Amino acid sequence: MSFPETFHPESNDQVAISGSQATIPIGTVGWNGKGSVTLSGKFYGSKGDVGYFSAALRYIHGGTASEISSQYGVNVASSPLSIEITSPLELSSGQEMVYEVDYANTGDLAFSNVRTQMDYPDGFTFVSSEPSPSEGDSVWYLGTLPGGTIGKIVIRGVLSGTDGVSKTVGGKIGFFEDASSVFIPYGQNERQTKIVASPLTIAQTVNGSTSLTAKPGEMLRYSIVYRNNGNTSLRDAVITIALDSDQLDYSQLSLFQSGAYDPASKTITWKASDVPALSRLDPGAQGELVFSVPIYDTVVIGENERNLSIRSVAKIDSPDVPRTTGSNKIIGSDTLFVKIAAGVKVSLVGAYADTTFSNSGSLPPVVGSETTYTMRVRIDGSSNDAIGSRAVVALPTGVSFKGKVLPESESTTWNERTHELSWEVGTLLAGSKNREIAFQVGITPNVSQVGKEATLINQVTFTGKDSFTNDDITVVSPSKTTYFQEDQSVRDNGGQIKSAQ
Repeated sequence: MSFPETFHPESNDQVAISGSQATIPIGTVGWNGKGSVTLSGKFYGSKGDVGYFSAALRYIHGGTASEISSQYGVNVASSPLSIEITSPLELSSGQEMVYEVDYANTGDLAFSNVRTQMDYPDGFTFVSSEPSPSEGDSVWYLGTLPGGTIGKIVIRGVLSGTDGVSKTVGGKIGFFEDASSVFIPYGQNERQTKIVASPLTIAQTVNGSTSLTAKPGEMLRYSIVYRNNGNTSLRDAVITIALDSDQLDYSQLSLFQSGAYDPASKTITWKASDVPALSRLDPGAQGELVFSVPIYDTVVIGENERNLSIRSVAKIDSPDVPRTTGSNKIIGSDTLFVKIAAGVKVSLVGAYADTTFSNSGSLPPVVGSETTYTMRVRIDGSSNDAIGSRAVVALPTGVSFKGKVLPESESTTWNERTHELSWEVGTLLAGSKNREIAFQVGITPNVSQVGKEATLINQVTFTGKDSFTNDDITVVSPSKTTYFQEDQSVRDNGGQIKSAQ
């Protein structure tokens, strides 16, 4: 008997299993004899799969070997790997939402290398999930799921769309086929959310954009446009915007119109007493509110924290807006996210009195005599991973590279023609501190440099790609001369070149 790979036969002393084939000896069958053999097992496949069994009866009669065969198909009605999605039935465009994804192995056999993949609808913006995705924003590696295992993934995002349109989200649980990287689902589920319009609409932009990546220290100018799209006037409108970020310097918040900021909830509120036009919004009436707030110069991240965004949720409501189905009230809402770009810091530190390398020569350097120094390039990561990172140290032609670099585990290359030391940093993880290399340089000054500080390093150029924003990163350090404050021996003797005695 040949069986599909999704069928797992039970062990039996009378059955010999080899690969996807079972051999069952029958022995002698008498005249008009008949009987049956049984191959028992369980299916572990995707719902809707069809598995085919074939049976071949081989025998010898009168010295002649013969064979007869038959085939049978089995349709998989259900799978032990299941996935169930919970989503809102109705939602106002631009509102935040949550997808809850429950998965389970209801069988008694463990599955390994299990993954879950989500197919988001158009207009959905992923914000976060618990646990975090393993790949992109839609794939989770679940590993091995023993029989009876249950689990949950909670996905947060924003869904936008046209009034009356239903948005479908899909989820699958299964495996990636090794050879083709095709996802093979063992279970799948879909849910729909209908977009319901509110007569009040509100929309935000930051620095003129709805999709902004901002740098540490950058000033953010928010514009909030509101409008009554209904057929009747609406009284006593209230507008709020909640800013969910610890990276904003709220002490520098500037409101261009009167309003109130609540530091406890980090929410700005405007009422008719602040903006008289809100007391009555006639059909087609609209307005704009503006405020600005800067990002701190230095982004502070917590343990295991990365990929920071500044979330702002703007809402407008009126007591005249009617309720819809159930107790839900569809108010005007808009959620916007500003991604914070990686703020990689590159430091260049010099030393003469250093235990890493044994330096020699005069302090300050003297014309015609070589003085050596230890230089360190230090790189600190920020809230995002920087991938494909590289640091290039450019030395002036008159400065020699002594061929010493530590730690040896770092990948460095010296190019004599360009006079540059390249350091292949690779992936600089978010929150990395003091990733560094140390190397030795030497300078033999000439008479034209007497009375001046000589340049030891022209610059260090760091390049990479922000894995969160997908933007290119370039950071260039200042030059380094023969005088540096961080070494007392250099500080005491100065860095100006002296003439030979």
